[in-house]
Amino acid sequence: MNKLIAVVSFAVISISALAQEKTASKVDALENKPNTVIQKEFNKITVFKEVAISVEYVTDLTSNQKLSALDLEMSTKGDNAETVSTMLDPDEVDGLLAFLQNVQDNIAKAAAPKNPMEYTYLSKSGMEAGCYWGEKAWKTYIRIDKDDSKTNVELEKDDLVNFISFVKQAKGKF
Repeated sequence: MNKLIAVVSFAVISISALAQEKTASKVDALENKPNTVIQKEFNKITVFKEVAISVEYVTDLTSNQKLSALDLEMSTKGDNAETVSTMLDPDEVDGLLAFLQNVQDNIAKAAAPKNPMEYTYLSKSGMEAGCYWGEKAWKTYIRIDKDDSKTNVELEKDDLVNFISFVKQAKGKF
């Protein structure tokens, strides 16, 4: 019964997340605030599967406003290679961790669904995490930019555990 409630809850969250429009994080908004002097500091946690995981601290020196965010960045490959990054506010990091923990603890252990099924988490800035039923197992991924398939990173079971750990490390540095 608890698993059914968790699955239904995440379905509702996924639907509402898909309805969100891509907007700036609070740190992005502060960085782009006109008529200010901005100081940025980066605390690199690690590079994991080509994704640089950092905490970015931004201070508006004119008002002494300080914010921090999880920064996920990767360089795409191919003809139109570019560096793509996204920032997650602290409250979004909590939501991402709750989603990933549920994937690890419940969804990834669930039996094959009768119909094709997927779950997604979408941040304000367009970072997506999700899982779906593949041919024989649940597949988990993160996508730095939901609109750019070149930023997709597949996570195996151990990768998911490690990614959760790195995000928790970053959260501890806010």
